[in-house]
Amino acid sequence: MLELGLKEFIPAATLAGKAPRFDHNSDFNFGVFSEKFDYVIARSIWSHAAPVQIKQMLDQFVKWSTPEAVFLTSILKADYGQDQYRGDTWVGRSHESDSGGVVRYRLEWIKDECRRRSLAVDELKRNILDQVWLRISRAK
Repeated sequence: MLELGLKEFIPAATLAGKAPRFDHNSDFNFGVFSEKFDYVIARSIWSHAAPVQIKQMLDQFVKWSTPEAVFLTSILKADYGQDQYRGDTWVGRSHESDSGGVVRYRLEWIKDECRRRSLAVDELKRNILDQVWLRISRAK
């Protein structure tokens, strides 16, 4: 998906000028670049990630981001009366699986996890394919 996105949506001149770097580690280790981030984007990651993986990403964001950093991520919300995912493994296609699948989360659970890390969450109004975009930043 990353290769397709780069090919279809980012002009070659922009890629050459900005020289973005990507890493595909399954531990969500933001430290592989050894620098602090201003922006982190995780599109359709939390709709497949286990709770422990989301917690890991939040911890890494706190550790490897600047004070004014923004983390944009998307989730599939658990509907009223629907349980959120409680498993401990990735669900869906990956380097380890060709099987599809998605998971859902309650926004309150994500807000609680963010509060534990002194982070604030805002639900954005731009949603794509039923995924709700969230803006996470340091609580003020």
